[in-house]
Amino acid sequence: MHARISPRKARMIANLVRGKDATEALQLLEFTPKAGAPVLRKVIQSAVSNARVKNPGQDLDALFISKATVDKGPNKNMRRWRPRAMGRATQIQKGVSHIVIELDARLGDEREHGTEDPSVWLPTWRHQDVDVQVVRGQ
Repeated sequence: MHARISPRKARMIANLVRGKDATEALQLLEFTPKAGAPVLRKVIQSAVSNARVKNPGQDLDALFISKATVDKGPNKNMRRWRPRAMGRATQIQKGVSHIVIELDARLGDEREHGTEDPSVWLPTWRHQDVDVQVVRGQ
């Protein structure tokens, strides 16, 4: 979807909701006081509706945001010019974003990190016992 918001503002909100459940992301965006929140909320609602239409048997609570990207969109509709020095003119750049949201379904009771055991959620470096040897200069 193309939206009339700068990519930097929209990308900040996309980073916020990436990897979250779709319903959780919608609730989060409802109370987020950023300019990109209503825009991304509308895109996520559209993605959930598309998932409902394409796969009627799909459990909507199992959907999560697997991919959220925001890129610079076309600026061909806002062609305005600003006068510059020595008779030149430059085009006024307005922010237009191309927003892509992809949803995927979580399998079974799988949590965000893929397992029910919370000890596995920790990074692997915390599970290793590291022996530190201090070598002093002679």
